[in-house]
Amino acid sequence: MGLHKKGVSIIIPVYNEEKIITENVNKAVFFLDGLEIPYKLFICDNGSTDSTRDKGEKIEKKFPDKIKFFSFKKRGVGLCFKKSLENSPYNFLITLDMDFSIDFKFVKKALVFLGNYDMVIASKKSGNEKRFFVRKVLSKIYIFLTSILFNLTYKDFSPSGKAYRKKSVLKATEINKLDDGSFYTTQILFFMKKNKMKIKEIPVDCIDYRVSKFNVYFEIIYRLKCLLDMFFKFRIFKYNQ
Repeated sequence: MGLHKKGVSIIIPVYNEEKIITENVNKAVFFLDGLEIPYKLFICDNGSTDSTRDKGEKIEKKFPDKIKFFSFKKRGVGLCFKKSLENSPYNFLITLDMDFSIDFKFVKKALVFLGNYDMVIASKKSGNEKRFFVRKVLSKIYIFLTSILFNLTYKDFSPSGKAYRKKSVLKATEINKLDDGSFYTTQILFFMKKNKMKIKEIPVDCIDYRVSKFNVYFEIIYRLKCLLDMFFKFRIFKYNQ
């Protein structure tokens, strides 16, 4: 499938978002229509146990030309990213959260920078970050470890608030080997830097005081395990991807 340059795919994974999915997707469509460029909005349910799936399917029927809704039985934001990337008709891709804790200003900025960069990172640490203290501390620990182990000196590794050129992701990585969970962002950054691709980090405002929909401590342990696995594989044993 040929890629259209003048267009963007927006990827939003959702988990148990029945309370906000309809209203916020309508907001996203209104904003994206205002950009006056072609777009596709990928909404990806990963294992919801509430009515998120039913509402997502209704939204897709409402906007069949603008929205593609996927649903997976198990949780995994990486699964959502890979499925959306494979189906994206556009070279530019941007990931967001359903609550838009990183707002649409990032989309406009990212579209400009993607003209010259392979990846754009929305950095909460460099901008105005309003989140729970525990999340900030755990995030700082992870950022410190990625810097020590891989010399990745970036300030944000969360799946949300990232913009990519599809061609660059496909060139730097093997998609089927990317993590099904949240670690895929770190993998892409590692391989893009390894391939000397251009990465831009920009400050953003982030307001996120919602109760987390996953176990924060489990998530940090999971990412630390993935970090160590990648360290031994690529730093100690010098594997190619």
